[in-house]
Amino acid sequence: MEYRKIFKRRIISTDGRSIAEAKSIAYAFGDSESIITQNITLNISSNGYSSSRSSSSSVSITK
Repeated sequence: MEYRKIFKRRIISTDGRSIAEAKSIAYAFGDSESIITQNITLNISSNGYSSSRSSSSSVSITK
């Protein structure tokens, strides 16, 4: 069995521009052994500068 959940959040400035965006994708699959993987991406932009970071982690759970 497989499950997937996506969370996406944005910070918007008062003039309507996107300043920061965070996106998290979590996957879980398996019956007797569950494996959960999460990928996180963060994009920040302000005054012509931009930065991007990403992270990934995984855990295995045995029933």
